[in-house]
Amino acid sequence: MNEPVNPQPEDPDHAMAGSAAEATAGLATPTENRPETAPETAVEAAPESAPVAASGLQSSVRGVPLPERTKAPANASDYLPLLQNQYGNENAGANVLPSAFQFLNNSMGGWRPGLHLIAGEPGSGKSSFALFNAAMAAQEGFPVLYLSFDVRAEFLVLKLLCQQASLNSRDVMDGNIPPDTLNAAMTAQEETFSRIKIVEANPELSNESAMEMARQLIADSERDRILVIIDYLQIWAAGSSRNSAMKSLN
Repeated sequence: MNEPVNPQPEDPDHAMAGSAAEATAGLATPTENRPETAPETAVEAAPESAPVAASGLQSSVRGVPLPERTKAPANASDYLPLLQNQYGNENAGANVLPSAFQFLNNSMGGWRPGLHLIAGEPGSGKSSFALFNAAMAAQEGFPVLYLSFDVRAEFLVLKLLCQQASLNSRDVMDGNIPPDTLNAAMTAQEETFSRIKIVEANPELSNESAMEMARQLIADSERDRILVIIDYLQIWAAGSSRNSAMKSLN
């Protein structure tokens, strides 16, 4: 898989996490790195019947059940038939969400089903990392849901455009990019960007509403899974806690 046009975040001021799910929903969330809080970002996929937590989608959009846990010890060799069944055919990776970075594809196999957390100091590039992966998933035809609890959608799209078109965001904001160059960059990215839904989310957004948005995006696409990015996790978790507290008082 090719590396993104500009693999180094040009404006590292946030963070990201991404995930892919088999007939499921992925969830990614950047958060600030404070010792007393949860990790920076989260992405998760799980069965539709499972409960949904503010930290990520804990259920799949299409209801693929998770493997049952067993208390009995098992040898590693006992899992070989399962691996053969899952990965031993030419279509095994057809629906795996790729990362924008080859070293992650090599070590993790892309964004597999589950919750992925990305942690980092403020300004370390979490949101930039998230946007690179959002673009890669969209380029491969997967829908992307980006729930931003921190940054305005306009700025995220500007950053995404500059990443993919190798433009300097400061020059764009100062009007130093020739109009023809800017228009060409926008035209080139239009199809990819059409698969990325960015929501300026309220911290009290319910898990059910997030799940419904993810399901709808899958239904409108030709894929059976989605990449969901939450930017960032602590803000949503705090808002969900406040919302739950208010409901209990009522």
